[in-house]
Amino acid sequence: MKSFIVKIGLYFIITLSIIITIACGIFMAISKNHYTFSYESNSISYNMKAGFIDWNLKKFNNAKIIVIGSSMDLNNIDALMIEKNFNLSTFNVASWSMKIRDFTKFHLWDNNNIVICNIQFPDFGNSEIEIKNRYTFEINKLSEIFNIILDHNTYMEQIKEVPFLSSGKASNTYEYCKFDECGSVLFNDSNFKKNFKRWNLDYFKTKKIESEMMNDWVADLKGIIDSHKRRNKIIITFSPSRGKIYSQEKSELVQKLGLLIKEKCTNVYFIDKYDLNYSDNLFVDSYHFNKNGADKFTREIMTVIKEQKLIN
Repeated sequence: MKSFIVKIGLYFIITLSIIITIACGIFMAISKNHYTFSYESNSISYNMKAGFIDWNLKKFNNAKIIVIGSSMDLNNIDALMIEKNFNLSTFNVASWSMKIRDFTKFHLWDNNNIVICNIQFPDFGNSEIEIKNRYTFEINKLSEIFNIILDHNTYMEQIKEVPFLSSGKASNTYEYCKFDECGSVLFNDSNFKKNFKRWNLDYFKTKKIESEMMNDWVADLKGIIDSHKRRNKIIITFSPSRGKIYSQEKSELVQKLGLLIKEKCTNVYFIDKYDLNYSDNLFVDSYHFNKNGADKFTREIMTVIKEQKLIN
């Protein structure tokens, strides 16, 4: 009898501890502390961007220029510079590893925005993002609480990381995720902790990028265009990589991509900057720029946009 009572007591204590832990997590979700975070996916970058959008919903809803995509846009496009130069409210909704198809259900396609998406070879292939809320950054609080209850351990792991990722302590690392007022994250141009493997990574070779993967990417873009009534002006850019992994084969494949986009997708403009020869001191790895690199590249594409009068 005594053993039975002890077991019941332990069960009660464990259950109560779990309930208290979950309740604390839910309270953190509801209370919207100073960290921008909304639990909607398996990606902490996506969840931090979702929280940032929630905090800046008016600016997001009123934005005339929207930057979408992966870290090729989060880190390589200076949305604040675009906003100042064109005098149009600009919002960068990109986050790590997102593919073009991950943006299919977003309401931004219904608002007649100008959409900018920079890509590189890591953007082709299958998506790694598992989104819990119908493929959109927008979520209500009840849905978020439901997500937390169903996957509480992952939520607690991520929420513990947020203070570091959004602090100055992370500013010299690839994980840095403190957004500027337009949602971009530009890497430090000095004292950055480069990873040797990333510095020499050739995604084209490791993932065996082929024309078929590019065809699939264009099909996803065309699917987005065809499934929405409004016709957004879409600008696709292709950024350069470190000179060490540049090749003529890749350059020709990017040119074929441009022709395919022109053939298949209406209201889409392709700006090919792959052949630009940027010095290594503008990169933090094979594909990501530091702040100086991102600013240089953003100026490059703004020049083309102005020359072709893509933004009036």
